[in-house]
Amino acid sequence: MIDLSPFHRLIKHRCGLLFAGSREEQLTCAVARRCQYLKIDHTEQYLHRLHNDATEFQNLIHLLTINETYFYRESEHLHLLTEVLVPRLLARRQGERPVRIFSAGCSSGEEPYSIRMALQEKFGSAGRSLFTVLGGDIDQLALEKAFQGIYRSYSFRNLPNELQRRYFTPLSCGEWQLSSAIRESVSLFSFNLFSDTWPDSLYDLDVIFFRNVSIYFDTLPRRVIFTRLAERLAFGGSLIVGHTETLANDFGILPQIQAGGVFYFGHAVTPPAEKEELSLPLPRAEEKQLFDPLPIKQSTVLSYATALLLAREKRYQESIACLDALLEQGVDTLRALQLKAHILLNRKSFLEAEQTAHQALSLEPWSIETLLSLGQISRWQQRYGEAMRWFKQAIYAQPECWLAHYSLAELYRLQKQTMLAKREYFIVLQQLAQPKNKIPTYDHLPLGVPLHEVHFLCQHHLAQLQHEKEAS
Repeated sequence: MIDLSPFHRLIKHRCGLLFAGSREEQLTCAVARRCQYLKIDHTEQYLHRLHNDATEFQNLIHLLTINETYFYRESEHLHLLTEVLVPRLLARRQGERPVRIFSAGCSSGEEPYSIRMALQEKFGSAGRSLFTVLGGDIDQLALEKAFQGIYRSYSFRNLPNELQRRYFTPLSCGEWQLSSAIRESVSLFSFNLFSDTWPDSLYDLDVIFFRNVSIYFDTLPRRVIFTRLAERLAFGGSLIVGHTETLANDFGILPQIQAGGVFYFGHAVTPPAEKEELSLPLPRAEEKQLFDPLPIKQSTVLSYATALLLAREKRYQESIACLDALLEQGVDTLRALQLKAHILLNRKSFLEAEQTAHQALSLEPWSIETLLSLGQISRWQQRYGEAMRWFKQAIYAQPECWLAHYSLAELYRLQKQTMLAKREYFIVLQQLAQPKNKIPTYDHLPLGVPLHEVHFLCQHHLAQLQHEKEAS
């Protein structure tokens, strides 16, 4: 009898996948198959190889993650995308940027290619510039198939015949190849959902397809992944899971929404009337007589509040325009610079963000918000030593700054400084255990970090670090 426990631990540690219960037989067969192929007699030898051979680990994962996939699977979701979600997004974007759609766990490409074909059918050739379609998967062998775009008849069992003829060319041996126009309009990349390092391209996503993937994870990893996906949604974005996965992914992180009998998760969308009111520009000089006169202080608060609200909605261009107007007037300069630096950081304009943050720092050398922004700017640019200095300076100025402690813990964990990481995570948990009125909120910045999620992630990382210690 094969002892599968070390294989369970290795696979779960590296990619969060679960093969217990009824799925344990799949792991047993996959390990036996690879041992036979490699002519390895003992599973201990194969386990040692998995630890040291990344290519072989990928070969095993390929056997374990082969799942049922085909074009236009659960086509109700494609109808939801083209008839409900995308028209709404296009109306909000108004050409500001392409609508960004991500297929998480895209396997051999049927899902992201189906998305692109559905958009082509609905919006024609204009869809090429209107949408960015991304697909990522941990299985590199499946991705190689996706890049080639060659499929057999089994992949077409739900695809209308006219679409197969329109987008595919028949090859020998009953195979069909997807048109290069569709293949080249989808960006595919290797991606581990359970990794702590996500590609830079995964930001401001408008729609995420996370379908028939979460079945591979138990509750804790599934919640971690769902949280990370939700954090990368743009304002008004939607996260779509498989029909049978809705309840298993309803963690209260995103509200559940129903449209035409189809359920999905998403951020609330600002009603049109409210949206129009919030997007009003600052009044020009010649229009000021149309408004009731306001004291300077009250006018300043309202203007900054508008910029902050726009930033929280990720309407960054409008928020920066509002902040620039404040800076030009010389009003509320420190907070305006702090918020502008934070927005530029979110837009990955690192040089400009850093310059803006240093302007704020020259006005208030011990500003916690500015020190936090400078730390994050350095971290994004992988200047980890400098990032640590900024976070430590924030802690020196405000020892109860849980966000600085958490950021420091993440850096220590990234650099395998386990004891220091554990110390900082414990400090964060202690600080978040205080009464709510004693926990700093940093309301001046749209940090978007729910305290209960920080608490959950600290516990998760501590458990993971402890597990790594026991396994070593």
